[in-house]
Amino acid sequence: MFKAISAFSLRTSIMPAYGGILILAMLSLTPAGAGAQAYSLRQVLHAAAQGEGFAGQMFGGALAVDGDLAVVSEVHFGAPTQLRGYRRVAGTWQRAPELSIRRSDESMVALALNDGNLIYSATDLTTNARNVRVMRATATGWVQDHVLTLNSGEYGTAVAIAGSRALIGHPGVSNNSGAVYVIERISNSNNWMSSAVLLPSIRQSNARFGSSVAIVSGAVVAGAPGEDVTAGGVLQDAGAAYVFELTQSTWTEVNRFVAATPQANDAFGARVAISGLDEGQPDRLLISARTSNLGGRVHAYRRGTSNWVASFVMNPPVAQAGQEFGFSLSMDGDHALIGAHGFDLGGSDTGVVYGADFNAGFTAATLVQRADPQQEVGAIAGFAVAIDRAGPTSLVGAPLADLYGNTSQGVVLMSEGSAGSPFPSLQRVFDLGQGLGNARFGSAASAEGDALLVGAPGESAGSIAGIGAAYLYRRQPDGNYALETRWQSPQGGIGDSFGAAVAVHGDIALVGAPGVDLGGTDAGLVYVYRRSNGIWNIEALIYSQCASTSRRAFGRRIAFDGSHAILGGICPPVSNTGPTNDVGVVIATRQSEGVWIQHVETYSSRMGSGGWDAGMAVIGNPNVRGDADSIEAGFVRAALFDGSNWVGTGPSDNGSNTPTPQGYGYGLSVDQGALAIASYRPNTPVIVRRRSGNVFLPEASLIPTGLNASDATQAVAVLGDRIAIGAPRHTVSVNEQGATFLFERRLGTWQQAQRLLASNPQQQSYFGSVMVFAGDASLIVGAPEESPLFPFEGALYIYAPPPDLIHRDGFE
Repeated sequence: MFKAISAFSLRTSIMPAYGGILILAMLSLTPAGAGAQAYSLRQVLHAAAQGEGFAGQMFGGALAVDGDLAVVSEVHFGAPTQLRGYRRVAGTWQRAPELSIRRSDESMVALALNDGNLIYSATDLTTNARNVRVMRATATGWVQDHVLTLNSGEYGTAVAIAGSRALIGHPGVSNNSGAVYVIERISNSNNWMSSAVLLPSIRQSNARFGSSVAIVSGAVVAGAPGEDVTAGGVLQDAGAAYVFELTQSTWTEVNRFVAATPQANDAFGARVAISGLDEGQPDRLLISARTSNLGGRVHAYRRGTSNWVASFVMNPPVAQAGQEFGFSLSMDGDHALIGAHGFDLGGSDTGVVYGADFNAGFTAATLVQRADPQQEVGAIAGFAVAIDRAGPTSLVGAPLADLYGNTSQGVVLMSEGSAGSPFPSLQRVFDLGQGLGNARFGSAASAEGDALLVGAPGESAGSIAGIGAAYLYRRQPDGNYALETRWQSPQGGIGDSFGAAVAVHGDIALVGAPGVDLGGTDAGLVYVYRRSNGIWNIEALIYSQCASTSRRAFGRRIAFDGSHAILGGICPPVSNTGPTNDVGVVIATRQSEGVWIQHVETYSSRMGSGGWDAGMAVIGNPNVRGDADSIEAGFVRAALFDGSNWVGTGPSDNGSNTPTPQGYGYGLSVDQGALAIASYRPNTPVIVRRRSGNVFLPEASLIPTGLNASDATQAVAVLGDRIAIGAPRHTVSVNEQGATFLFERRLGTWQQAQRLLASNPQQQSYFGSVMVFAGDASLIVGAPEESPLFPFEGALYIYAPPPDLIHRDGFE
């Protein structure tokens, strides 16, 4: 582009190659932070959530209720633990934020609650060990009293707690024969200690003793659903359950139960529950089995004079194979909940629960079937259940319910009964609403003056997935940004991707929505907002002028200088006899309020990135045809207005495109005559050029020290004598967490000054994908796929420059 010499002479006029890549200048790079002024993290911005739900959340996969306290967790395996607490205040259940637990380093497995004490197990996402934590509820939140860790993926498969004792099931120990560990709170303290290991009288490989556990006072029941039972032959996986009682300080096995008519693969003992008519006197017991012809069965036992005896059997009122009657169990006093999450009620796997109301002698029960009022196919209502005798209050998890357009977000249903009506209809009570899953906040950002505009193109509204949003912040006197307004796509269509590109300058803001379907699928649209008397309103809509009806995606890229806007789209030529390159770049000029004049910039086919320098449009083209994100050789071109059209200034600059296409121009930034150009290819230098008249001359070639061979420095931001280089696939502690490298120009030489990492590095969050400098010299870095609370929620990091740097540059 930029100098009237041939591409060959341009390449041969620069310095020798470095690692097969041509270098424009020898650099004296200092180690990160050495002799440099350090940027420091000032603020992290996130999109404003309308709720907390997201796809694949499985909310309600684990739950418990005791008195006026309830806890609910999602069990989306491998994802961070998120447990939420609820309190009943004056008869109304309310969210208790202080009783929420979020741990990004572990994933929830099982939980139990009693008398304000919580025990839960979780998988450590780094080591795959299992952690078991005992927590105590206070007015201000949970206090951790005890933690146990075992390097075993089966430890804590089941947990239970009652008063000062708790159980930890470990079915995988000793060749899967299993064990149950008892821990106790030390008297007059909040400290816990291990007190016993319970083992069954029949030790059998693969019996999986401890797959289910329950405790009340001094009585424990534990299931061994994989135990083989001998009854007219060996019945594999028929299952058994064991009852232990405490005498002084010794636990003794008092009963071993198997089904009256054992069946192979019945998994008797898969779920267990124990309770007492008097809370402190356990005298009733439930054990479920998978009985195939009925779809499940629950066996009831009562306390006799010296041990436990069989009492009665509950069969599902409707025999239906696969319903898994008894998959979940909870009992408290006269009442129990029995889950059948595979029951088909108007559709496959809608799921139901049965409320069991026992008679005085615990010799029979009345079963009442309850279902989600919406009877949603595949919701598996009854996957988890919990009951408290007060009321009784019943909780039912439907973790695969689809809400707000999110598949498997999950919901918890509640039934609050009374003496005359213990199991009224279920209602969806604990609903997390619409969260920010896949919002990708920080995918685009623009800063000018004290304004910061941020795009979240994946944000959803209710069931409208991917409608997108844009957030406008204003910098306050303390340097922090406060949200001023939030816009969502006025068209309100699925996949509008409103906010995919943004730009702000003064009282004008532009927001691209390349997925809007006006004039064709994904035709795209650019919204122009104008602030008047402090109020933002839409001033104009800029439509694509592309004659093709396919793949226009107008507004996918924007660069704006306050008067002119470079608008990128994808516009295939109508005729196959013409050029194959797109004609997808438009330069729009604001003539007056609401009036914009468009010119097709024929010198550039597509816009992967762009910027303005004193009236000159600079456009990066990493590709010119094919898929939007395909990579070709790439080039950078510039254009000036000649009074009637935008005209290219000199030949295009295609970098050093060897040995393979590099996607040159994937990232681009220009300020005060300094132009930095990034490529998509890994380990490829950022090219720095300096403007001279209407051309840009070679100045330097920058490769950050500490860069991995597979890292691409594909994003750049320039402010005077500073360049920020983003390597969003850079790996330090976790894979592809991303990094930003800062360079400063000192005495005519560019030197590396600092490496910035996200304060909460996460795998594949791509920190450094987007970067802009603000007017106060602060650096703004996007991590659009970071998941602080929601999957791919996104985040934006604000880094403040040191005071002496601000003063040196004349910023105030």
